[in-house]
Amino acid sequence: MNQEMSQTQTVQSSSDQSLLRYYRLHAPIYDATRWSFLFGRSALIAKLKTSLPQSPRSILEVGCGTGRNLMQLGRQFPDAMIVGCDLSDAMLSRAKARLDASVPTVDRSRYVLKLSDANALPEERFDLIVCSYMLSMTADRLPETLSLLRSRLSVRGFLAVVDFDRSAHPWFRAWMRKNHVRLDGVLFDLLCNESHPRNCERNSVLGLWHWLLWIGR
Repeated sequence: MNQEMSQTQTVQSSSDQSLLRYYRLHAPIYDATRWSFLFGRSALIAKLKTSLPQSPRSILEVGCGTGRNLMQLGRQFPDAMIVGCDLSDAMLSRAKARLDASVPTVDRSRYVLKLSDANALPEERFDLIVCSYMLSMTADRLPETLSLLRSRLSVRGFLAVVDFDRSAHPWFRAWMRKNHVRLDGVLFDLLCNESHPRNCERNSVLGLWHWLLWIGR
């Protein structure tokens, strides 16, 4: 497998260091636990098949984690080159193991893993950029992060997002904030109110919080 996992030269912020510690702790249990509240990931990938005007030739997932979405994207778009980047080497190690175990050797050259954060993206342009439950963790950098992501889209490119949206319960927002997640609805406002998406859906989880599914530019 062609994989590039060299450390970026950017100086990591204290929030990034905190995230690294968080994911170093959670990497071993990530796949066993996240199914219970990271809703809509498979739905987003399924919607891409019908929402995009043409199949992407190049795909970037920012915050690819343990590689779950990379596998689904590879099956959905078998002719695409797929790049996954993540801030955490612990998560990327899990992604590498998953790809090595599940992807036939002849097909592994389609996948590239890179150690980088949302502020140090690969320089090339992509037909599709996927962000699954990572934008809500970018805090005050969200507008800048979205702008950078859009700068990496090709002329035919689309951005696809599934993420936490908002909660009406202060205690729950405070708890999620301890887990590096903001639930203030800013992402919905930036994406659904200030652009022209192909898809924009808000879904409630037992009235406790909402999550967002969005495909657009």
